[in-house]
Amino acid sequence: MRRTLDWLIEWGKRIAAVCLMGMMFLTCVDVTARYLGYPIFGTYEITGFTLVLVVGLSVGYTQRSKRHIAIDTLVLRLPQRARAITDTVTCLLTIGIVGLVIWQCVVLGTHLWEVNQLSMSLMVPLFPFLYALAFAFTLMWLRLWLDLANILRGLIRK
Repeated sequence: MRRTLDWLIEWGKRIAAVCLMGMMFLTCVDVTARYLGYPIFGTYEITGFTLVLVVGLSVGYTQRSKRHIAIDTLVLRLPQRARAITDTVTCLLTIGIVGLVIWQCVVLGTHLWEVNQLSMSLMVPLFPFLYALAFAFTLMWLRLWLDLANILRGLIRK
């Protein structure tokens, strides 16, 4: 399972990078075109949609590589066992919060699907982006469970 999850996270990171490059390109072209008097229709919406993909698909990679922002000045002064307990509690809280985010993305996505909610300018359905965000956060959620198992393994060994 770990190998499959890491493969999905790696591909999510690549898709997020391509979306980010596309978003930067579109913004640069739109700014130039707007200066010349020919703005690109729907740029704000397309940028918003790709931003959802960039952020969502990169959180799993950030969790896997342990690059989330951490303020650990106090925690570093704790003994090893106390640090492991703090990491366990933090991981459990994060699992709960991310689980709520996934659940609400699915609930809202389903609602938007049922009412056929479309974007204002381009008339693009909104629900696929919420489902994509739920999928991306599910990758992070699964990675958190693996991290929790590693923390508990280390706690039991000591």
